[in-house]
Amino acid sequence: MFVQAITLAIGLLPFTLAAREFTNHGTKSGWTTTYIDKNTNGYVEDSTSVSYGGSQSLKFGQEYLGSSYTGRYHAEAIYSNGYKRDEEKYYGFAFRLHSTWEFDPQSYNIAQFGADFSDIKWNGQSCDDFSPTTMVWLNGTKLFTRTKHGQMIQGQKCPPLDNKGDCSQGPNCQVIEPFQLQSATSNIGEIKAGVWYRLVFHVKWKSDNTGIFQAWLNGTQVADRSGLQTTLLDDHREYEFRVGLYANSWYDEKKMIGNQAQRQLWIDEIGVGTTFADADPDEIKKSA
Repeated sequence: MFVQAITLAIGLLPFTLAAREFTNHGTKSGWTTTYIDKNTNGYVEDSTSVSYGGSQSLKFGQEYLGSSYTGRYHAEAIYSNGYKRDEEKYYGFAFRLHSTWEFDPQSYNIAQFGADFSDIKWNGQSCDDFSPTTMVWLNGTKLFTRTKHGQMIQGQKCPPLDNKGDCSQGPNCQVIEPFQLQSATSNIGEIKAGVWYRLVFHVKWKSDNTGIFQAWLNGTQVADRSGLQTTLLDDHREYEFRVGLYANSWYDEKKMIGNQAQRQLWIDEIGVGTTFADADPDEIKKSA
C-alpha cells in the first residue's frame, strides 16, 4: 500500500518535457504558409539535390525581371509565431548558396521578422503596411543583420512616409541599426558558394534598453550585444519568422548589379525554442 501510494503521488506531480517550439527538416510541410511575390518567377520547393541533415532540404529561387517590373522579390517560408515584444527565443537554420553564386555588392535577405501594421492609423491614414524588424542578409561575401526600434501605436501621428526613421517627424518612427556578423578572433563571416553554414541567433525582444542580440555562425559567436532596443514599442502583436530568399536590393536600388539574374539557395534543419540546442541545426538533424 505504501509503495502504491508513492507511485500514485508521483503520478500526480506535474511533469513536462522540454521541447522545441518549432522544427522543420527542410520540407514545405509544417510551415504556416509560403510567400512568393505575384508576377515573379520565384519558387519555394522541396529539393533532394542537396541537404544538411537528411535526404532533402528547402530550395528557394528568384529571378530578376528587369527595370519594367517594379515589385518586390520574395520567396520565403513563414512561421507565424516568430515573437511578441518582451519574449526571448533562439532561432536557427542551415543555409547553402548555389555553387555558382555570384558575390555582387547587393543585399540578398535569407531570414527576417515582420508584422502587418496596416491597421495602425492616424486620421484614417495607415502608418505602414508589412514592416520587417530584424533581417539577416548577404552582401558580397559578408553576413549582416539589424535591429529596429521606435514605436507603432494606434492613434499616434505618422511621420512622413519617406522619413519613417526620424523620430522627430512623428511618434510612429522606425529606427534601423545595421551591423555585420563577424568574429573578433577569426575570419568567419566570409560566406562561400556551395558550402553549408549553421546560423543560430538569440534575441530578447525589448523596446527599451534591456534587449539582447547574439548570433553564432558554425558555432563561433559573431554577435554579442546587450543593453539595446531590439524591437518596436507596439501592442504585443505577433511577428512572423521567415526564411528563404528575398532579393531586396533589386527592389530598393531599382536595378541588378552583376550578371546573375537567377538566384538560388537552400535552407535546412530549422528550429525555434528557448535554448541554443533548440535552434542548433546539428541538434535538430539528430531528431529527424
